[in-house]
Amino acid sequence: YSIFDIARIEYKKRFGWENLPSGMGINAVVVSSDKKIAMVNRFPHLDHPERISVAPGGVYKGLPPFQGIREELQEELGIKKDELKKNVLIGISNRLSSRVNHELSFLMETFLSSVEMKERAKKAKESDGELFFLNKEEKELHDYLRENYEMLIPTGFSALVMAGRHWWSSQWSRIR
Repeated sequence: YSIFDIARIEYKKRFGWENLPSGMGINAVVVSSDKKIAMVNRFPHLDHPERISVAPGGVYKGLPPFQGIREELQEELGIKKDELKKNVLIGISNRLSSRVNHELSFLMETFLSSVEMKERAKKAKESDGELFFLNKEEKELHDYLRENYEMLIPTGFSALVMAGRHWWSSQWSRIR
C-alpha cells in the first residue's frame, strides 16, 4: 500500500501541499452475487454538483487501502469482510480541481444479492444517498456512462471505466 505515500510525495514535489485541495480518496465498484453494480444517487445536501457515484467511497483516513475500503463498505453498505469474494485494486485517478485530488479505485465482489445489499444499506451507519443497481453487462454499462457522464462524480465515472476495462479489455473504454 505504499502507493499512497508515493502519490503524496509526487504531488508534493510537483504542486506543493498548499496547492492541493485535499488528500486521497478511495472508492469501489461493488458487484452483487446476481451481477449488479451498486450505485448511489447522492443526497442533494452533499457538496458535489454531480449526483451519482459508485458506492462506497470516502477520504483516506490513514489505514492501509484494502482495510480502508472494507471499512467504507461496512459503514455505507453493511457488508462485512467475510462476505467479499473479491477485492482488487483496479487503478488510481487524479482530479486536482476538487476536494479529493487523487483516488484509488477497487473492484469488489460480494456473496450478497442486490436485494440483500439494499436491505443492508438501509441499516448501515452512514449513507450518502439512495442505493440503486446497474446490470453488469457490457453494453448497458457503456450506454449508461455515455448517457449519464455529466451526472456522475468524475472519480466514480473513472472507477466504472476501469472496471469495464478489467472485465472486457482496454478497448472497452473507448466511449463514443
